[in-house]
Amino acid sequence: MSLLRPFTRSIRSNLSQRSSIRSLHASSPVFKKKSKSAVEHDEDEFIPEDDLFGSVTSEPAHSSKGGASSPSAIAAAAKKAESINQMREQLFDDYRSTVIYRLEGIKDKRRPDPRLGSIDLLLRVVDSQTQLEAVTDVLQKWRNAKMTIPKQTGENFLGRCTSLKRPDVALKVLSERSKYGVDLTSLSTARSILRAIHSRAISQDESAKPFTDSWLNDALLLAGLTPHYGLGELQSDPASRDLLIRIAKKAGEEGQAAEVVIELQNLRTQTV
Repeated sequence: MSLLRPFTRSIRSNLSQRSSIRSLHASSPVFKKKSKSAVEHDEDEFIPEDDLFGSVTSEPAHSSKGGASSPSAIAAAAKKAESINQMREQLFDDYRSTVIYRLEGIKDKRRPDPRLGSIDLLLRVVDSQTQLEAVTDVLQKWRNAKMTIPKQTGENFLGRCTSLKRPDVALKVLSERSKYGVDLTSLSTARSILRAIHSRAISQDESAKPFTDSWLNDALLLAGLTPHYGLGELQSDPASRDLLIRIAKKAGEEGQAAEVVIELQNLRTQTV
């Protein structure tokens, strides 16, 4: 498309400059020095059960007679939830330290090699935006160790980005493949990221920041990345095109946003 392609090329050409200004860092204090015993755990010790954390906070505590929750039951449930959260955080910190310990000593034969599914296991206990950003540091170290990020691991990471409402982290990683090694391998994943961008664009959360200078530019950047990953034009997918139109309208019916809306609407009319 005559308008979208030059625009996304321009974004990509200036991406490295933006990245140096808005690089993501691990902000969680989980990089504290561990004792030798802490970092030499076998990774299997940290594999959580699928329902280890999910069910304890999803249902309210009820009295034995099936009525409303009593104050003591609510307090007990809250205490249990807090304990589970602390356990999850400790699990993340310990496991992340173990993975990094192995990656940084990959040439040291005295240390065990990192396992192929290490990042997937780490992602299973990621439960906050801060932890998600910390995982990008692990991805970079994994890449620096000349190890390949498996396709499913990349999908899992991008899935956590959308579930935690951080499409900006997904774009950061996808736009710097040489640094992080994550591929965008399906149109459905791209659509999920676009939905997350739209959700952020219409939200009232002022703390949410786009990867570029606006949510519209984030959406157009994603549209420029899909052909690069062999997925074709994102705007050719009807559901994605409608999301792009909504994001453009939210940005305002003026200037560039209005032109994008008009061009995308024309494409939608031509393909009906």
